[in-house]
Amino acid sequence: MFRREQFIKSIFEINSPQEFNELAVQLFHHQASSVQAYKDFLSFLNIRSSNITEISDIPCLPIQFFKKKHIITEGLDTKTIFRSSGTTASKTSEHLVHDLSLYEKSFRTFFESTYGSCDNLVILALLPSYLERKDSSLVHMVSKLIELTKNSRSGFYKNNYEELVSKIESLINLYK
Repeated sequence: MFRREQFIKSIFEINSPQEFNELAVQLFHHQASSVQAYKDFLSFLNIRSSNITEISDIPCLPIQFFKKKHIITEGLDTKTIFRSSGTTASKTSEHLVHDLSLYEKSFRTFFESTYGSCDNLVILALLPSYLERKDSSLVHMVSKLIELTKNSRSGFYKNNYEELVSKIESLINLYK
């Protein structure tokens, strides 16, 4: 039986590659039975989910599915939709998010485990072609991380290269 709340708690307490593998396989089994598009994909490939015991054996869903199907666990509603940049002329892919706070906790936890607490950082973001898109997951992530720095020096520098260079130079001088 998949217990969502306990599983969510567990993913933020992983201490070893073995624990990560176990949770990934557990999540795979849950999604194999509760995400219709994934269930259909596995059936098409003639893959029995019970045979999957290692993360390396988990089949990845092709990106085309995210353009043509709604990929979300049955019974959960979509609260936020992020869309790909649409670099091709075809329909963009969609990332349906049920719990935005969980999504934010996830990227913050990973970011801070790699770079340290946001409280100690200045984030300068240069995302010129993304800022116009309000449904960009990258802009959402960077905006939240900038907000978490609580540092007035952090910010976006859309097509403003001179100001960005000036800001970098002033930060270098400040922290010498």
